[in-house]
Amino acid sequence: MHPFNAEAREVARKHDCILVDFHVAFEQGEAAGKEMWGPDGVHHKIEGWRTMAQVVLDALGCKAPMIEKTSIYPGSVTEWFISAPIPWKAAQPKKQWTIMPEDFDPVAASKGEYPPLPEIPLEFDPIAAGWRKFDREAEIKKTSWWQVSWLARGGVMPLGQEISKTKPGVPSRDAGAFGLAIIKKDMETKTTMHVGGSFPYCVWLNGQLVWNGSFLHGYHPDADRITVTLRKGENHILVFTNWLFYVSLGGL
Repeated sequence: MHPFNAEAREVARKHDCILVDFHVAFEQGEAAGKEMWGPDGVHHKIEGWRTMAQVVLDALGCKAPMIEKTSIYPGSVTEWFISAPIPWKAAQPKKQWTIMPEDFDPVAASKGEYPPLPEIPLEFDPIAAGWRKFDREAEIKKTSWWQVSWLARGGVMPLGQEISKTKPGVPSRDAGAFGLAIIKKDMETKTTMHVGGSFPYCVWLNGQLVWNGSFLHGYHPDADRITVTLRKGENHILVFTNWLFYVSLGGL
């Protein structure tokens, strides 16, 4: 990291950019006895997030007090119904190209074997059909320290925290589940669907495959964007995963 940081400082100096030095701030926080990193040494704990926010505000010259609140991202689809767990094992993920060709098609490139889609007719009643309503607040209360922000920003974990009692928030190795959102529109609408998650996860709109995330990919909300058309009336967004996903609609 030290050579990288030196280069970042040089680029900032050359182009007269504001430099936000997280590295030094984290070193200072650790020296002061704060828990900046989680046990894995990769994900930040709350002191790390506080430090990053404060350093950015300082660099921008903002002196207003910092208010701690994690908000659900605009446009997030938050009302989900979850199917019963389905026995399933993920195929070996495909390695992404180093340089993406212009005609790269992520759906065609990453076809995977997923369970058959459940039948979702119009006026479908998920609760009557045995699906459960996703309870975000309940999941947040019992998730692992590093999954709280995923759920609080609008992410979904269909299998909840029951996969491993000692490591809440990890993916299942032998099961998956469908997530269903029902979106009603007054007219046909062309919009952008933002998706995120960790492989493998697949997204269908009204029975048509629109995203197949079966390649190595960081799990970030709004990681990928697809242009979709929502029909007038009832629309069904269906996701299958063994871990987590995120979906939002509209421009951000």
